[in-house]
Amino acid sequence: MRRTLIIISFSICFVFTARCQEHKWQPAAGPLKTRWAREVSPVNALPEYPRPQMVRNEWMNLNGLWGLAIANRDAAKPDSFPEQILVPFPIESALSGVMKIPGEDQRIWYRRNFSIPKKWIGERILLHFGAVDFEATVWVNGKKVGDHRGGYDGFTFDITDAKPLPGPNELLVSAWDPTDAGTHDVSFYCDDIEGTVADLRSRNVPFTSPIEDRGYGRVTHFTAPGGIRIQLYQPRYTKGTSRSRPKPPAKRASPARKAKRPAARKRRR
Repeated sequence: MRRTLIIISFSICFVFTARCQEHKWQPAAGPLKTRWAREVSPVNALPEYPRPQMVRNEWMNLNGLWGLAIANRDAAKPDSFPEQILVPFPIESALSGVMKIPGEDQRIWYRRNFSIPKKWIGERILLHFGAVDFEATVWVNGKKVGDHRGGYDGFTFDITDAKPLPGPNELLVSAWDPTDAGTHDVSFYCDDIEGTVADLRSRNVPFTSPIEDRGYGRVTHFTAPGGIRIQLYQPRYTKGTSRSRPKPPAKRASPARKAKRPAARKRRR
């Protein structure tokens, strides 16, 4: 039986540079930096296995510095990746080293090289993403290995057929996120948007837009105290992949039992 190996790559959204360039990376100047944030660097960007109780004997972590390019949504694959981003931190964060907010008409491109151990040759190799917000397409060595939609769940592609080698292998990820189009300050995911809206309306929460189908999901907006614009968002899933919890089976009513009349006892004299 062939073993399965995993290459782990964590991301929130997504030319690997040589180690001699890692010292050039710096976090962006964010408004708040904790003492833990000061300890983050390209060599210790969440290096641990994501689920320690299920760690595999053979795995590789792809967190670290990736090449980055921001292009128009419909543009072809870029020829150059002029910026660096520290994965797994999202592009909007200071720890990514970028701290930019791409628009819905832009696509983000990530690239890095990786090399697998020789003993992995002939094994099944899986590429795992913790999450990519919102729509992702992945290529390995120029071969498309899959697409995924949804920014809250992890996904895995079998990249064995892309023939990764002990030498340099190119990993390319494109990400497009239309859910942050500048219409809101905060976005909340919900399973049942109609039920959530009905509940909030019963509490006299005023909505600024009806529930709209945007293709990638259904959204609506309301304004919270302080003028904060809030978006409620229910992603679109294909049949059979809904996040909604299944309803528990209805309980069967047990047949009514006739009450037994206590038997009269004859008193002894």
